[in-house]
Formats: sequence, structure tokens, C-alpha cells
Amino acid sequence: MKQVKKSWIAALVGALLMATLVGVVWARPKARPQASPGWKVLTISPADCIPATDSDDWYNEGYRLYCSFGACYFTCPVPLPPETVRVKKFEMYAKDQGGSNIGSDLYRTYAKAGNEVKMADADSSGSSPGVRTFTDTSIDYNPVRSRHGTFIWLVVKTGNLKVYGFRVCYE
Repeated sequence: MKQVKKSWIAALVGALLMATLVGVVWARPKARPQASPGWKVLTISPADCIPATDSDDWYNEGYRLYCSFGACYFTCPVPLPPETVRVKKFEMYAKDQGGSNIGSDLYRTYAKAGNEVKMADADSSGSSPGVRTFTDTSIDYNPVRSRHGTFIWLVVKTGNLKVYGFRVCYE
């Protein structure tokens, strides 16, 4: 009787190990959308955005930001890597259910010369109840080198306008 119990336990342990190995081998990660082969993606959260004016009329809830009165202005840092990169696409994720548009512009700065240039703008347009992607692929003033800084200038007006984040694709 003891011999049967031991072989039954060994068979059960062997079957569990085999099931675990088969599960690991056959597991596949979920397919994730990619920007394009060779491109890298930097996601900027609304939590990263800093108000550019003194006003109590804005709300930053971490996952979204919006304005309750007038127009609210924000700057959002874009920490690109220190090596030279070429920005390929600038995207804003926003819900625009109002009569106004959300303005989002990507800027490149050059501290030594004391200037900035607008690289791209992904402004909202039209009205729709869901979150949409607003994209600009006609990028100016490339490449971005280590001597440059980058940031997003964001203007959100009163109404059903909410920003959920940004994406910068580069190579």
C-alpha cells in the first residue's frame, strides 16, 4: 500500500511540473501596438505637466487634466535621451466635447542662444464623446541634440476638454 501512495504522489508532482513547463513555453505576451520598426516611444502623463500661470481653475488628477474657468496653460517636460534623436511623431490623447480646441505644441529649446522653435502641434478639433488621438507627423527642426531641451506647451480652455497624455515617437 505504501508503494502505491509514493508512486501516485510522484506522478502528480511530475504532471504538475510538466503542465507548468508547457504553460511557460506556450505563453505569448499580448500584442502591443508599436510606433514603427526602430522607433522608440516616450509617454508623457498629465501628472508630469506643470501649471504655467497662477490660477486655481485647473485640475490635474494624475491621469487627466482640465480647466474649470477661462484658459489654463501648462508646460510638460519631454525628457528625450541625451544622444541625437529625430522626432517622427507627436500625439495627444484628449477628449474634446466642447466648442473650443485644445492646443498642444512640442518645442525644442537651445539655452545657449536663448531661443525656442515649435517642432509640432497636435491640436484637438471637432467634438466627440470619447478619448481620441490627435497626431502630427510633419516635424520641424529635427534633429534634437544633447544641447537642446524639449517641452510641450499646452493650452486647455473651459468646457468639456480633458487631456489624458502625450506620446513622442523618435529614432
